[in-house]
Amino acid sequence: MTCKYNYKNISLKTDTYLDLQEISKEVSPKEPLSPAKTIDNLVYMYKSLLPKKVVIMTRIKSKSKKELQQEIKDLTVITTIQEDYIDLAEVKTKEFYDKHIEYAMGYWELWAKYENQLEDLHKKYNEIVRAYNALAELGKYAEELGIDIKKHTERLPEYDLYKDFKIENKVMESGKVKTIFSAKKIKKEKTNVKK
Repeated sequence: MTCKYNYKNISLKTDTYLDLQEISKEVSPKEPLSPAKTIDNLVYMYKSLLPKKVVIMTRIKSKSKKELQQEIKDLTVITTIQEDYIDLAEVKTKEFYDKHIEYAMGYWELWAKYENQLEDLHKKYNEIVRAYNALAELGKYAEELGIDIKKHTERLPEYDLYKDFKIENKVMESGKVKTIFSAKKIKKEKTNVKK
């Protein structure tokens, strides 16, 4: 049974009571608090805004010696639990920091490795572009000299044996270029020769 000396009643104006109901919905949107609980929360929030000395002195004056001793014991237990939690958090933070350093070092090692590979790929790419440009210039130069490249190309052996000769280059996901040569072999007509 609740002790009647731990509770007091208050009277509120109707407008104030309606405001209190609105505040209870804002404080706890899922499940509105009772008016008494809402007032408890408001008093608690207001007290937290007051200077700490005033709040502490008010609490000390309002409690008996036995209640204060119990509160000291409770606070001692809470402090011990919090110290254990802080120690655990320090250990976990150290573990996290060590892992972070390990991952960062691994990242920088990979970055350095791939940076060198990227630099090599850029050099190779530049060499390929230069070689292609040289071949293209050579083809233009040959045409300027009056050499019919297409005529000579048709004389190549692949044009005699195959048709639809194609060369395709595909860049793979790995970055390598896959060159595909394809051609259809010309079917020679069989002659019926009787022996």
